[in-house]
Amino acid sequence: MKNFVLTIALILTCFADTIAQASFQNLTISQAVNIAARQRMLTQRMAKGRIFRTMGIQAEQAQKEMNSSVITFEETLKNLLAYSPNKKIKEKFERVEKVWPEYKAALQNDSSKNSATYVVNNNTRILTLCDEAVQELIAYSKTLPSASDDAAISPEIVAQYTNVSGKTRLLSQRLTLYYGAHYSDLDKDASKQLKVVADNIQACFSTLMACEINTTDIDDALATVIKDWETIREKCYKGDCFDFENKTVDPVVMYDTCNKILGKMDKVTAMYASLLK
Repeated sequence: MKNFVLTIALILTCFADTIAQASFQNLTISQAVNIAARQRMLTQRMAKGRIFRTMGIQAEQAQKEMNSSVITFEETLKNLLAYSPNKKIKEKFERVEKVWPEYKAALQNDSSKNSATYVVNNNTRILTLCDEAVQELIAYSKTLPSASDDAAISPEIVAQYTNVSGKTRLLSQRLTLYYGAHYSDLDKDASKQLKVVADNIQACFSTLMACEINTTDIDDALATVIKDWETIREKCYKGDCFDFENKTVDPVVMYDTCNKILGKMDKVTAMYASLLK
Protein backbone atom coordinates (compact mmCIF):
# COMPACT_ATOMS: atom_id res chain seq x y z
CA MET A 1 0.00 0.00 0.00
CA LYS A 2 2.84 2.35 0.92
CA ASN A 3 4.58 1.73 -2.41
CA PHE A 4 1.30 2.33 -4.23
CA VAL A 5 0.85 5.71 -2.50
CA LEU A 6 4.43 6.70 -3.32
CA THR A 7 3.92 5.70 -6.95
CA ILE A 8 0.73 7.78 -7.22
CA ALA A 9 2.49 10.76 -5.59
CA LEU A 10 5.35 10.47 -8.09
CA ILE A 11 2.92 10.28 -11.01
CA LEU A 12 1.03 13.34 -9.78
CA THR A 13 4.28 15.27 -9.34
CA CYS A 14 5.41 14.41 -12.86
CA PHE A 15 1.95 15.28 -14.20
CA ALA A 16 2.04 18.67 -12.46
CA ASP A 17 5.51 19.36 -13.87
CA THR A 18 4.31 18.45 -17.36
CA ILE A 19 1.34 20.83 -17.08
CA ALA A 20 3.56 23.64 -15.76
CA GLN A 21 6.07 23.21 -18.57
CA ALA A 22 3.30 23.08 -21.17
CA SER A 23 1.81 26.33 -19.86
CA PHE A 24 5.24 27.98 -20.04
CA GLN A 25 5.58 26.93 -23.68
CA ASN A 26 2.42 28.91 -24.47
CA LEU A 27 3.62 32.18 -22.96
CA THR A 28 3.70 35.39 -24.96
CA ILE A 29 7.09 37.09 -24.89
CA SER A 30 5.78 39.83 -22.57
CA GLN A 31 4.46 37.20 -20.16
CA ALA A 32 7.85 35.48 -20.22
CA VAL A 33 9.54 38.81 -19.47
CA ASN A 34 7.14 39.36 -16.58
CA ILE A 35 7.90 35.95 -15.07
CA ALA A 36 11.67 36.23 -15.60
CA ALA A 37 11.59 39.75 -14.14
CA ARG A 38 9.80 38.38 -11.09
CA GLN A 39 12.89 36.19 -10.53
CA ARG A 40 14.93 39.39 -10.15
CA MET A 41 12.51 40.58 -7.50
CA LEU A 42 12.63 37.27 -5.65
CA THR A 43 16.43 37.48 -5.27
CA GLN A 44 15.87 40.71 -3.36
CA ARG A 45 12.81 39.55 -1.43
CA MET A 46 14.74 36.54 -0.15
CA ALA A 47 17.69 38.70 0.85
CA LYS A 48 15.39 41.16 2.59
CA GLY A 49 13.88 38.28 4.53
CA ARG A 50 17.32 37.10 5.62
CA ILE A 51 18.32 40.56 6.85
CA PHE A 52 15.10 41.31 8.74
CA ARG A 53 15.21 37.87 10.34
CA THR A 54 18.71 38.71 11.59
CA MET A 55 17.46 42.08 12.86
CA GLY A 56 14.55 40.46 14.71
CA ILE A 57 12.13 42.89 13.03
CA GLN A 58 9.12 41.44 11.18
CA ALA A 59 11.08 38.22 11.69
CA GLU A 60 8.20 35.74 11.39
CA GLN A 61 6.77 37.39 8.27
CA ALA A 62 10.25 37.74 6.78
CA GLN A 63 10.89 34.02 7.33
CA LYS A 64 7.63 33.04 5.63
CA GLU A 65 8.30 35.34 2.68
CA MET A 66 11.81 33.98 2.29
CA ASN A 67 10.69 30.35 2.42
CA SER A 68 7.94 30.82 -0.15
CA SER A 69 10.26 32.86 -2.38
CA VAL A 70 12.90 30.11 -2.37
CA ILE A 71 10.33 27.56 -3.54
CA THR A 72 8.88 29.88 -6.19
CA PHE A 73 12.32 30.83 -7.48
CA GLU A 74 13.45 27.22 -7.88
CA GLU A 75 10.28 26.03 -9.59
CA THR A 76 10.13 29.02 -11.91
CA LEU A 77 13.79 28.69 -12.85
CA LYS A 78 13.22 25.06 -13.81
CA ASN A 79 10.31 26.04 -16.05
CA LEU A 80 12.14 29.00 -17.60
CA LEU A 81 15.00 26.69 -18.55
CA ALA A 82 12.50 24.43 -20.31
CA TYR A 83 10.78 27.42 -21.96
CA SER A 84 13.93 29.09 -23.32
CA PRO A 85 13.23 29.81 -27.03
CA ASN A 86 16.89 29.97 -28.05
CA LYS A 87 20.37 28.96 -26.94
CA LYS A 88 21.42 32.42 -25.68
CA ILE A 89 18.41 32.71 -23.40
CA LYS A 90 18.88 29.20 -22.03
CA GLU A 91 22.55 29.91 -21.31
CA LYS A 92 21.54 32.95 -19.25
CA PHE A 93 19.19 30.87 -17.11
CA GLU A 94 21.84 28.16 -16.76
CA ARG A 95 24.21 30.75 -15.28
CA VAL A 96 21.56 31.62 -12.70
CA GLU A 97 21.10 27.93 -11.95
CA LYS A 98 24.85 27.56 -11.36
CA VAL A 99 25.15 30.27 -8.66
CA TRP A 100 21.80 29.59 -7.00
CA PRO A 101 22.87 26.77 -4.58
CA GLU A 102 25.51 28.91 -2.86
CA TYR A 103 23.12 31.86 -2.51
CA LYS A 104 20.37 29.60 -1.18
CA ALA A 105 22.73 28.11 1.42
CA ALA A 106 23.58 31.57 2.76
CA LEU A 107 19.90 32.51 2.91
CA GLN A 108 19.03 29.44 4.94
CA ASN A 109 22.05 29.51 7.28
CA ASP A 110 20.85 30.52 10.75
CA SER A 111 24.07 29.77 12.58
CA SER A 112 26.10 32.88 11.78
CA LYS A 113 25.69 36.59 11.22
CA ASN A 114 28.35 36.16 8.55
CA SER A 115 25.79 34.53 6.28
CA ALA A 116 23.62 37.66 6.50
CA THR A 117 26.65 39.76 5.58
CA TYR A 118 27.32 37.40 2.67
CA VAL A 119 23.77 37.93 1.42
CA VAL A 120 24.18 41.72 1.54
CA ASN A 121 27.52 41.55 -0.25
CA ASN A 122 26.54 38.97 -2.89
CA ASN A 123 22.84 39.43 -3.69
CA THR A 124 23.71 41.74 -6.59
CA ARG A 125 25.56 38.91 -8.33
CA ILE A 126 22.51 36.69 -8.77
CA LEU A 127 20.29 39.72 -9.38
CA THR A 128 22.55 40.74 -12.28
CA LEU A 129 22.44 37.27 -13.80
CA CYS A 130 18.64 37.22 -13.59
CA ASP A 131 18.52 40.66 -15.21
CA GLU A 132 20.77 39.48 -18.04
CA ALA A 133 18.23 36.74 -18.77
CA VAL A 134 15.45 39.33 -18.88
CA GLN A 135 17.45 41.52 -21.25
CA GLU A 136 18.08 38.53 -23.52
CA LEU A 137 14.33 37.90 -23.65
CA ILE A 138 13.76 41.54 -24.59
CA ALA A 139 16.39 41.23 -27.35
CA TYR A 140 14.53 38.17 -28.60
CA SER A 141 11.26 40.13 -28.63
CA LYS A 142 12.73 42.42 -31.29
CA THR A 143 12.80 39.48 -33.72
CA LEU A 144 9.11 38.68 -33.32
CA PRO A 145 6.34 39.91 -35.64
CA SER A 146 3.56 42.07 -34.23
CA ALA A 147 0.08 40.56 -34.10
CA SER A 148 -1.56 43.93 -33.37
CA ASP A 149 -2.90 46.53 -35.79
CA ASP A 150 -1.60 49.18 -33.40
CA ALA A 151 2.05 49.88 -34.22
CA ALA A 152 2.69 50.90 -30.60
CA ILE A 153 1.62 47.47 -29.32
CA SER A 154 4.60 45.55 -30.68
CA PRO A 155 6.30 42.65 -28.86
CA GLU A 156 9.40 44.80 -28.30
CA ILE A 157 7.56 47.83 -26.88
CA VAL A 158 5.31 45.79 -24.59
CA ALA A 159 8.26 43.71 -23.39
CA GLN A 160 10.24 46.87 -22.61
CA TYR A 161 7.50 48.44 -20.51
CA THR A 162 6.75 45.13 -18.82
CA ASN A 163 10.42 45.11 -17.88
CA VAL A 164 10.35 48.66 -16.45
CA SER A 165 7.23 47.88 -14.44
CA GLY A 166 8.77 44.64 -13.21
CA LYS A 167 11.95 46.49 -12.29
CA THR A 168 9.95 48.61 -9.86
CA ARG A 169 8.94 45.43 -8.04
CA LEU A 170 12.54 44.37 -7.48
CA LEU A 171 13.56 47.89 -6.45
CA SER A 172 10.87 47.96 -3.75
CA GLN A 173 12.44 44.87 -2.19
CA ARG A 174 16.00 46.07 -2.75
CA LEU A 175 15.16 49.32 -0.95
CA THR A 176 13.86 47.38 2.06
CA LEU A 177 16.87 45.06 2.00
CA TYR A 178 19.42 47.87 2.09
CA TYR A 179 17.38 49.95 4.52
CA GLY A 180 17.50 46.99 6.91
CA ALA A 181 21.25 46.65 6.37
CA HIS A 182 21.66 50.41 6.96
CA TYR A 183 19.36 50.59 9.98
CA SER A 184 21.11 47.67 11.69
CA ASP A 185 24.61 48.88 10.69
CA LEU A 186 25.16 45.57 8.89
CA ASP A 187 26.55 47.44 5.88
CA LYS A 188 28.29 50.81 6.33
CA ASP A 189 27.87 51.67 2.64
CA ALA A 190 24.17 50.81 2.48
CA SER A 191 23.04 54.45 2.51
CA LYS A 192 24.82 55.02 -0.83
CA GLN A 193 23.02 52.05 -2.35
CA LEU A 194 19.73 53.34 -0.96
CA LYS A 195 20.10 56.62 -2.85
CA VAL A 196 20.72 54.77 -6.11
CA VAL A 197 17.71 52.50 -5.58
CA ALA A 198 15.38 55.38 -4.64
CA ASP A 199 16.48 57.39 -7.69
CA ASN A 200 15.79 54.36 -9.89
CA ILE A 201 12.32 53.90 -8.42
CA GLN A 202 11.53 57.54 -9.12
CA ALA A 203 12.82 57.19 -12.69
CA CYS A 204 10.74 54.04 -13.28
CA PHE A 205 7.55 55.77 -12.16
CA SER A 206 8.30 58.76 -14.38
CA THR A 207 8.86 56.47 -17.37
CA LEU A 208 5.69 54.48 -16.76
CA MET A 209 3.46 57.51 -16.21
CA ALA A 210 4.61 58.92 -19.57
CA CYS A 211 4.09 55.62 -21.41
CA GLU A 212 1.91 56.04 -24.50
CA ILE A 213 0.54 52.50 -24.42
CA ASN A 214 -0.99 52.90 -20.95
CA THR A 215 -4.65 52.09 -20.62
CA THR A 216 -6.85 54.05 -18.21
CA ASP A 217 -6.71 51.11 -15.82
CA ILE A 218 -2.91 51.14 -15.88
CA ASP A 219 -2.79 54.89 -15.22
CA ASP A 220 -5.22 54.55 -12.31
CA ALA A 221 -3.29 51.64 -10.83
CA LEU A 222 0.02 53.50 -11.12
CA ALA A 223 -1.46 56.51 -9.33
CA THR A 224 -2.29 54.43 -6.25
CA VAL A 225 1.24 52.97 -6.14
CA ILE A 226 2.85 56.38 -6.44
CA LYS A 227 0.74 57.54 -3.51
CA ASP A 228 2.31 54.75 -1.41
CA TRP A 229 5.77 55.70 -2.69
CA GLU A 230 5.22 59.30 -1.61
CA THR A 231 4.94 58.21 2.06
CA ILE A 232 8.59 57.14 1.86
CA ARG A 233 9.76 59.90 -0.44
CA GLU A 234 8.42 62.63 1.85
CA LYS A 235 10.52 61.32 4.76
CA CYS A 236 13.71 60.71 2.79
CA TYR A 237 13.89 63.44 0.15
CA LYS A 238 15.92 66.40 1.44
CA GLY A 239 16.76 69.35 -0.75
CA ASP A 240 17.35 67.95 -4.21
CA CYS A 241 18.15 64.34 -3.41
CA PHE A 242 17.31 61.30 -1.34
CA ASP A 243 19.00 61.11 2.05
CA PHE A 244 18.76 58.03 4.27
CA GLU A 245 21.57 58.85 6.70
CA ASN A 246 19.30 59.81 9.61
CA LYS A 247 17.15 56.67 9.36
CA THR A 248 13.95 58.72 9.36
CA VAL A 249 11.68 55.83 8.37
CA ASP A 250 10.72 53.16 10.89
CA PRO A 251 11.95 49.83 9.45
CA VAL A 252 8.49 48.26 9.94
CA VAL A 253 6.95 51.11 7.92
CA MET A 254 9.58 50.63 5.19
CA TYR A 255 8.94 46.89 5.15
CA ASP A 256 5.15 47.17 4.98
CA THR A 257 5.02 50.08 2.53
CA CYS A 258 7.43 48.46 0.10
CA ASN A 259 5.41 45.26 0.27
CA LYS A 260 2.32 47.27 -0.68
CA ILE A 261 4.24 48.72 -3.62
CA LEU A 262 5.36 45.22 -4.61
CA GLY A 263 1.82 43.84 -4.54
CA LYS A 264 0.37 46.68 -6.57
CA MET A 265 3.21 46.75 -9.09
CA ASP A 266 2.87 43.01 -9.58
CA LYS A 267 -0.67 43.66 -10.83
CA VAL A 268 0.46 46.61 -12.98
CA THR A 269 3.20 44.49 -14.57
CA ALA A 270 0.67 41.79 -15.40
CA MET A 271 -1.48 44.49 -17.02
CA TYR A 272 1.40 45.53 -19.27
CA ALA A 273 2.16 41.90 -20.12
CA SER A 274 -1.47 41.29 -21.10
CA LEU A 275 -1.38 44.07 -23.71
CA LEU A 276 0.25 41.54 -26.04
CA LYS A 277 -2.20 38.83 -27.06
